[in-house]
Amino acid sequence: MKRQNMNLRFFVIILAAASGAVLASAGVYWLLLSYGIYQTDELVMDLYIGDKLGLNVDNDALHLGIVPPGLSGSRNIKVSVPGKRTMVSLYSEGEIAPLITISDNNFIMEPHENRTIEVIVNVPVDAKNPDYLNGTIKIVFRNA
Repeated sequence: MKRQNMNLRFFVIILAAASGAVLASAGVYWLLLSYGIYQTDELVMDLYIGDKLGLNVDNDALHLGIVPPGLSGSRNIKVSVPGKRTMVSLYSEGEIAPLITISDNNFIMEPHENRTIEVIVNVPVDAKNPDYLNGTIKIVFRNA
């Protein structure tokens, strides 16, 4: 009889732990759906460090062109959101990231709003010349 009580207690404890885990997982899932990331976009970007200033207006990536050491260049990107209030965050990644400044970041956009963001590259005076750098701009959209 004592052995059956121990088995029953063990079963009840395991059942309670499993139920708690399921409820906790459902809660986290609900939070992610309600307040979490609903979209992430990535833009490839590149920069050529050279002696002369040059532009690349192709729109297949965020081409920052040719920028000599000690100078800067910029390109604009347009961010749009669907019919809901959205928190937008932008991150630069890759070998070009330390040279990048983003004009506006971590902001809330209202439904159907459009915003132009300037991506600025500042090439240090002591940058290797010539050189080619690349990376990405990651745009994260969260429910606001």
